[in-house]
Amino acid sequence: MRRCMAALVLAGALPLAWLGCNTDLRCHGSSGKTSINTRVGRYGHLQLTLPNGKVWVIGGIVRTHCGDDVEVSSSAELYDPALGRFLGRWHNAWFGRAFFAGAVSDAGTPGDPSDDYVLIAGGVERLTDEQRPWLHVRDSVVRIALDGPNGDPQTVEHVGNLPGTRFDLAAVALPDGRVAFIGGRNSNNAGQDSIQIWSPDGRSVDRSPGDFTGPVRERYNHRAIYVPNLRAGWILVTGGRSSRNLQSEATAIDLQDDTTYALSGFVARQYHSLTLLDAGTPSDPSDDAIVEIGGLSMLEEDIVAFQEGHIDTASAVRLLDNGPGFAPSVQLLATNVPLGAPVFFHTAAASDDGLRLLAMGGFTSLYYDEDGFYTGSFIDSDPVRLVARLTWDPVSGLLAVSTGQLQRERAMAASSRLADGTVFVTGGINDDLNSVRGAELLTP
Repeated sequence: MRRCMAALVLAGALPLAWLGCNTDLRCHGSSGKTSINTRVGRYGHLQLTLPNGKVWVIGGIVRTHCGDDVEVSSSAELYDPALGRFLGRWHNAWFGRAFFAGAVSDAGTPGDPSDDYVLIAGGVERLTDEQRPWLHVRDSVVRIALDGPNGDPQTVEHVGNLPGTRFDLAAVALPDGRVAFIGGRNSNNAGQDSIQIWSPDGRSVDRSPGDFTGPVRERYNHRAIYVPNLRAGWILVTGGRSSRNLQSEATAIDLQDDTTYALSGFVARQYHSLTLLDAGTPSDPSDDAIVEIGGLSMLEEDIVAFQEGHIDTASAVRLLDNGPGFAPSVQLLATNVPLGAPVFFHTAAASDDGLRLLAMGGFTSLYYDEDGFYTGSFIDSDPVRLVARLTWDPVSGLLAVSTGQLQRERAMAASSRLADGTVFVTGGINDDLNSVRGAELLTP
């Protein structure tokens, strides 16, 4: 594979370096191109919508049929919806990760980017060991200041570390500017049960694992969201697996007193999606719906047949606040709503009115060779173009589903909502088993 090389030496906080040399695009999943193209095809990457409305796409795995088949990208790209294109490609050693976590903190006055930042943590940095790629896992936490022109990403600094090496963790941005990192698996491939919350400026730890009381399950491949309520809000964590088992209990984290609670009534699953549809006032949960879609109801090392343990339904619940010192109640709103096909490793994003939700792409079946999930061949696997449009009616309590198609099949893609309400999806694996270069815009 022909590569463009850029050397960076980090010394404290440095500006991002733009790469302007030519690349052989045939080696970057060119079969996955669409009308909007990234410079690099990638999956397992991080995608975040910034306060200025642009989209930051970072890292991930580059998989091609040219030269080195699999590598971790150390590049990032910035998409400008106003121009309808990516502005360029930046290289930085801290971006060389896959299956990591991150969140955007709008830490100050809305519309003022002077103290906004992106906080990213953990992740796999190399895939040189095909059988055990998690041997090359980071524990670093990196702050990207949004202090460039018009609030664009500009400087990068290493601000600290997680409680240990971590990938397949979850990140949640909180409305007070803090960022929470939850769970993950370490360099020994063991699930972790820690919760760590960083301060509003993203430079120090505000809450460590020892600051929380109550049960916390070890889990990875899980999902987590912020759920507003009448007090300080909750973090809800669902699904995932421990080192041995799938998790059927959810964890609710009360941010007012740092207490955690175990919640029943959830399906044991991983590689699913978890999305809040906030149809009314943010502080009033009475018309909200928390939607879980698809996933696998089995451990990935047990995947030996098509569609065995692959979930083809969606469900919706609501959390009801019972006051300080008490676990929230789980109100079941909808269950076993058919999607038309099983989906996992898909991506999901909600509309700005809290009534609609898109689940895009994913696998409907998966079987991979003995070289391992990350670097082996996804033989007899089926990445799809499926778009499942879910509509929530808070009056009738119905969750309706209609289906459509993406321009390209893609599994392990990433998506985020733009300021105009459209959904932007990037990357993934296509049916040629290349990482996808094409991006798409969809209307929920």
